[in-house]
Amino acid sequence: MKQYLCMRTLLLSAIAIIAVSFIMYEPGWALSVSGAATIFPPNRIGGASGYNNARDADVYPAIAYDPATGRYLAVWLTPRNAQSSSAGFDVYGVFLDRTGRAIGNEFRISDMNTVARNGPPAVAAGNGEFAVVWTLRGTSCQLYVQRVTDASSRSDRALISGTGHRHSPSMVYNPVRRRYVVVYVEGDDYLPPAFFGAETADCGNNPSSTSRIKAMEFYFSGDSPVVGSSINISDGNTGAFRPRLAYSPRLNQYLVAWEDRRNASGQAYRFDVYAQRLGNDLTITERDIPLATGGDYTNYDTSATWTPRPAVAGGDNGFLVAWFDRHVEDNAVIWSVKGRLVPASGTAGSPFTITEMPFAQSHTGQSPTGFLAATYLGTAQEYLIGMTSHLESLWGYKPFALVQRVSNNGQLLKMDGTPQTSPGVGYFVDYENEDQITIAIAANPIGGIGVADYMVAYGKHSKNKPGQDYDIYSVRIQIPALYLKNVYLPLVCKGR
Repeated sequence: MKQYLCMRTLLLSAIAIIAVSFIMYEPGWALSVSGAATIFPPNRIGGASGYNNARDADVYPAIAYDPATGRYLAVWLTPRNAQSSSAGFDVYGVFLDRTGRAIGNEFRISDMNTVARNGPPAVAAGNGEFAVVWTLRGTSCQLYVQRVTDASSRSDRALISGTGHRHSPSMVYNPVRRRYVVVYVEGDDYLPPAFFGAETADCGNNPSSTSRIKAMEFYFSGDSPVVGSSINISDGNTGAFRPRLAYSPRLNQYLVAWEDRRNASGQAYRFDVYAQRLGNDLTITERDIPLATGGDYTNYDTSATWTPRPAVAGGDNGFLVAWFDRHVEDNAVIWSVKGRLVPASGTAGSPFTITEMPFAQSHTGQSPTGFLAATYLGTAQEYLIGMTSHLESLWGYKPFALVQRVSNNGQLLKMDGTPQTSPGVGYFVDYENEDQITIAIAANPIGGIGVADYMVAYGKHSKNKPGQDYDIYSVRIQIPALYLKNVYLPLVCKGR
């Protein structure tokens, strides 16, 4: 009997060890074995309808996951409260469970119907709370913030104000310092993304802009932000736009990537991609890092502007920066998504192609546009790049929401986890090919026993609805979580 109980104890303990090893994450303690991804069906999570005009257009989502509460918060822009086509947007949001389904109803976050239309809001998860930052339009664009813990109404709070435009926020949370960090543009915008020809130059559209990228820490006292000093990130004073920020907990370091016009020399569509490492306390120890130079993003159709629009994610060994690339071969214009790995120090890795864009040239009239997103999943030791892109056809554009897995050493991965030998167009997360615009990704490192999740959010024109009716959707992508810490529990079994 004692031997039976001992064997039973050993078996139960082994199960406990396996369970604990799946839950206690520590990178590098297990063998690297990529697993197949499961892409779940899309969920509609929010959006206005019934106005039968532009007020039904819900766009520009952002998403974050809070491990403390096991919830995602998806936020986006909507003009549903606008009284005219020239009015601003509002920020709305909805909580999602681990499967990507809405928890409760969507709710209004901003309360003044004056959100600028030149870019998405930013959201980051703290410890049991979320911070949402957006651009408030006006004579001078400013940044506003709200602390979100539930769907109750709270007052908007000014985060950064003053003379001159401040816009295009990107934000992360540092759990070590218990601070949010936001990067933004100070100065006039240039070539803001156009939504199928819509005017979105709420914060300027100035080819001679001398804007700079800046960064700042803040935290909440109650619902009020306590703001630190801002610092300059970009060198020079020649125009820097659309920054993206990532934090690596493993390295305790940040990386900012942005579009830069220091080498434009008056060329209207010349953009480079630069990056800057930041220490845990936002210290800068080196000059800006050039990742891509000489980019010609000539837009033959100005109803939709294409620029690099970089995305960045922080991994265990460094960062991955991705951006749109345009180059000319003979008379053909070829588009792709490029990437570079940036280590904690030293020289960035060589550029590599992440996806080939499924079109070669822009048509004239109401052209679509593209957006990028990136995140890192430590329990899988890989990055996920998301993009909204479009396929040329005889019948016009066919749009897609796509993703691409990339290992932490830059190896492209198929969705079954095997190495991908050459770039493709990416992998579909939505086959209902109506118009889609913007994309965002968040990661849940422990989606269940032995698995982890990505959550993709995107704006989409649903079928059988009026042409201006766009809603917000989510798609869950689940993969094996294989980098897990082994835990050993000593057991003693006595004899009879």
